[in-house]
Amino acid sequence: MEKAKESVVISWCDNGNTDSLFTSSILVTSLFMGGQSDISAVGFNQTIGNQIARQRQDAIRNFEQMDCDWMLWVDSDIVLTPEVFKLLWDNRNIDTHPVVCGVYFITWEMNQTLPAPYPCIFNMVDEKVGNRPIHPLPENQLIPIDVAGLGLTLMHKSVAKKLRETYGETTFQIQVDSQHISEDVSFFMKLKALGIPVYAHTGALVQHIKRFVFDINYYNLWWNVVAPVREAENAQREALNTDTAEFEANREAEAQASALAKLEELGLTEEEANALIS
Repeated sequence: MEKAKESVVISWCDNGNTDSLFTSSILVTSLFMGGQSDISAVGFNQTIGNQIARQRQDAIRNFEQMDCDWMLWVDSDIVLTPEVFKLLWDNRNIDTHPVVCGVYFITWEMNQTLPAPYPCIFNMVDEKVGNRPIHPLPENQLIPIDVAGLGLTLMHKSVAKKLRETYGETTFQIQVDSQHISEDVSFFMKLKALGIPVYAHTGALVQHIKRFVFDINYYNLWWNVVAPVREAENAQREALNTDTAEFEANREAEAQASALAKLEELGLTEEEANALIS
C-alpha cells in the first residue's frame, strides 16, 4: 500500500559559506522532491553561526514550529543525491523507523596521509570502549544502530517533541558528567535513553568533502595499486568494444550474403532488385 503524502524540510548548519558541491546537490535533490507524488517539499531550514551545538538546537526548534512531518539533517560538507534521499524516504516509518541515517565515511587521522576511513555509524559498547564503528560495512542493508553522525539523518517530528519534553534546550549538550562529547553523539545517546529506534541504510552512501594531502604515499598507492586496475579496466573495455565492432561487421556481412542468396533464388541481380524497389 502506498504511503500518504508527507512533508519534509532539508536542514543544515553553516558559517555563511558552503561548498558548491554541497549547494548544487541540495538544489538537485530539492527539484527531485518537488516531482514526487508522495513528497511535499517544505524548503530549507538553515542556521548560520560558528557554534554547532547551538545551531543544531536552533534548527530543531525551527522544525518544531514548522507545519512539516520530517526533517532531513544534512551537513554542509555532504554531497546529497536524489537516489540516496529516496532510499531514506522509502524506509521511513513514524512508529518503527522514525530516524533513518545514511552513511558517509570519517577518519581519526585527519592530519595523516592515506587516513583509514570508517563508516560514521556506530554501536555503543560500554563507557570504557565507547562507540565502535560498524566495520566492515554490511552491503545495502537497513540495520539498527546506536549512534551516527547527523550529517545525513531523516527524523520525524515526533522525535523532536519527545526530546523537547525530556531535555528542553539541552538536546545537543556537549558536556556530560564532566566528559566532552560531540553534539551528534549527545543527540543519539538521548534517543537511546528514550527508547527511540535508530536505523541506517548502508546503501545510502554519500561523499564527505574533506581536505586531502598529496604526497609520496599517495603517489605510490596510485601508481602501484590504482593505475594497474585502471589499465586492466581500460583494456577490458577496449576488448569489448573491439568484439562488439567485429560482431556488428560479421552480422552485416551475413545479412548481405543472405540477401544476395535470396535474390539468386528469385533469378534477380542486385541491380534489378534495386530498380524494382525504386
